[in-house]
Amino acid sequence: MDSVLGFTGDELIQLLKDFIGNQSPAFVRFMTAALPLAERRFCKAHDWSFLNKNGLTLTTVPGQPGTTTYTLNVASIGYVMKSTNVRTIYDPAKNLVLKKLTLDQIRRMDPDSNDGGTTSGLTHWAPGDDNSIVVYPPKFDTTALKIDGKITASNTTTTANYPVIPFDYQESFIEYLKWIALSRENDERADKQLLVSTALIKQDIADDLSMLGDTDQARVKSLNEQQTDGVSADLTALYNFWMFYSY
Repeated sequence: MDSVLGFTGDELIQLLKDFIGNQSPAFVRFMTAALPLAERRFCKAHDWSFLNKNGLTLTTVPGQPGTTTYTLNVASIGYVMKSTNVRTIYDPAKNLVLKKLTLDQIRRMDPDSNDGGTTSGLTHWAPGDDNSIVVYPPKFDTTALKIDGKITASNTTTTANYPVIPFDYQESFIEYLKWIALSRENDERADKQLLVSTALIKQDIADDLSMLGDTDQARVKSLNEQQTDGVSADLTALYNFWMFYSY
């Protein structure tokens, strides 16, 4: 186990083998196949902040014309990302954010695909199929774009990898995997295990939603506290003071 990344897929399967007491190859095959599906299902349970990645590099192939269609996968940006989950695409070198259009709009702007030139940068993009995007114009000199968006969990399709789920939330994921394993074994503890895993996942969702870094002075303040930032007067406190002494 890594103190930062947590458990690999192989380590998770070993934990389940020890928990269930089933060391058979058939059980290992089942859990190996179930692991990436469980990871995907866990990640669908909530809009987890750890799935949102910023500044992923997409190296384009410029030319006259260049390559305009790119699949958003591990080979291209380091993760798998659906085209509908892309938030922003920008070109740092040209100080430009690409405008999002539909593929139909790009086709109508340039039916013969000959726009752009030797010094043109990319200016627009559109979702293609499930995991691909199309950039415009077809003739361009841009070499690297940056992408902000939400990735799709796919790490444990290779069990030597760590799941995309961070260590802080892997306890509830392991409890969820235990439910899958118990269900496979027709174990009477499965129903109770589902309740345990669901409760832990809800706690992790609440933790992910807490956003403590975005909270200003989260403590409960006294009604008579007259300063909010150490300098300025708090008018609410003054109003409370006047109302209290007016009776």
